[in-house]
Amino acid sequence: MWKLNVEVEDLDDRIATCIPAHLQYACRHWATHLSEALSDAYCADDDVYDGLVSFMSLHFLHWLEVLSLTRRLEEALPALRHAQDWALVSYICIECIR
Repeated sequence: MWKLNVEVEDLDDRIATCIPAHLQYACRHWATHLSEALSDAYCADDDVYDGLVSFMSLHFLHWLEVLSLTRRLEEALPALRHAQDWALVSYICIECIR
């Protein structure tokens, strides 16, 4: 049976047990760090770009679930915009150096 987050009585305890602080931090701030990686290196390498593609393919829903459970879902769209901007610039940069 599916339940809304507010219907789970021990949700805060489950979150504390199953979603450690470092994972919550990573879910909230990965896109900001990603966008800063480009400005630091000017041009991203294939590994980072491929990592983003892999993350979006394999863990996108896990990420959204963590944001939902930790009441941070409003941070998803800005993060996706950061990632999209980074990916567009990175893809153009990677293609130019090939």
